[in-house]
Amino acid sequence: MIDWKRVAKPQPDGYDSAVIAGYLFDRFGWVKKKPENCRYTLCDGHVAIVADPIHKDEHLVESTMINAHDMWKDEHAAALDPYLRQWHDGHEMLKLFLDEFWPKWSTTMSNGPGSRGCVSGHYDPKHGNIGRYVNAVYITINSNQGCAEGIYHEVGHARLNALNLRIEEHDGTLITNTKDELYESPIRRDKKRPMSAVIQAIYSWIIFGENDLQVATLPGIASESAEYLIGNLPKIEDGLITIRENVKCTPEGTKFMDGYFEWGEDVAARARVLCQKELGSDYTRRYELACKYRDVKVPD
Repeated sequence: MIDWKRVAKPQPDGYDSAVIAGYLFDRFGWVKKKPENCRYTLCDGHVAIVADPIHKDEHLVESTMINAHDMWKDEHAAALDPYLRQWHDGHEMLKLFLDEFWPKWSTTMSNGPGSRGCVSGHYDPKHGNIGRYVNAVYITINSNQGCAEGIYHEVGHARLNALNLRIEEHDGTLITNTKDELYESPIRRDKKRPMSAVIQAIYSWIIFGENDLQVATLPGIASESAEYLIGNLPKIEDGLITIRENVKCTPEGTKFMDGYFEWGEDVAARARVLCQKELGSDYTRRYELACKYRDVKVPD
């Protein structure tokens, strides 16, 4: 019997990772192994840093995201490490789930102090099969906090994929909404999305929002975390409302979503407190500005 309420949020005892690992073993024979003979790693040697085996032919003239494995150095790992490690339960989850990190470089983003954000993706056999199942993410490394956000964001998507709750489809274990039941998503405004897509989108923002809150406790990072969080807060709040009002759950899904909602609402509440503290009198203006994403009308 699975305690589904403890699966959405990374747990101190790794319970969620064990459940997800069981699903991946049953479907793919996947077992998490610590990489061997790998020059560069993250997360105390548990995540291999390797060259992207799929997107090999990127060139400056064709793409704004190019492979960066050849430019990776020990200094990159050392600089990124605090942004992954500060959230203890999240860092332990990465050790138990993530196999590979494929570093990228954005040719349009700045780098160094003042840079923010990332471009990211995760391995999906449907979009380029490498002949083995691997939990892998590719993220631009121009910004350390942006890169950490991207890692947690993409791992969030991959974790739900492992539970057969994918963006465009699901197996009915947790929810029963059909593909033709469409809803507005705060994250993607060009069309309405199935409930599985809305759950995926908000989940990926909750998980990296949690990490932004955790790294805010690092010296000198609180104001930077507030800058990340203020733009995302209304979208997380609105997404949680949409899901609560429209999700149709199985008994297992009710428990899973209980844990999902508790975590998401807690992240939103703590983000609001941090942003109010760091932005001060400018908080209301910045929050209202972030809410303007709603002005983009979603086609029926």
